[in-house]
Amino acid sequence: MTGSRRGSRGLALQGLYQWLVNASDADDILAQIRDMDGYAKADQAYLKLLVRGVVFNADALRERIRPYLDRPTKSLSPIEHALLLMAACELATQPGTPYRVVINEAVELAKSYGGARTGTSMSMGCWTNLPRNIASAFTRSVIKPSRV
Repeated sequence: MTGSRRGSRGLALQGLYQWLVNASDADDILAQIRDMDGYAKADQAYLKLLVRGVVFNADALRERIRPYLDRPTKSLSPIEHALLLMAACELATQPGTPYRVVINEAVELAKSYGGARTGTSMSMGCWTNLPRNIASAFTRSVIKPSRV
């Protein structure tokens, strides 16, 4: 690994926020991220995996997280929405990363980018049950490796 996964997650979150708000495509998002502070120190392959994994598999990711939400997806803020999609993608595609790391990183990013309540106001059922249930069903049938 060359670079920081933490930095990759932060940059991916910013790009996915842009995607949700402006409907940009994955390659445009990645091109704009290259000009952001911290890009050189980030794990660029991981960043690409997160952005493309979410953009190309968004509908399937939403279907998987929906049962664990305490409200409709449309009522999530763009930061909450992007974080949940990103965490679901990471859980599905990176079985070697402990789920507690994925959740902790998502909560920390929520506090940094969405305010102190964002990470904890999201459904605790989502953070508790999503890691257990996503990997087994998800990796076998949803994520398309050729599209990540």
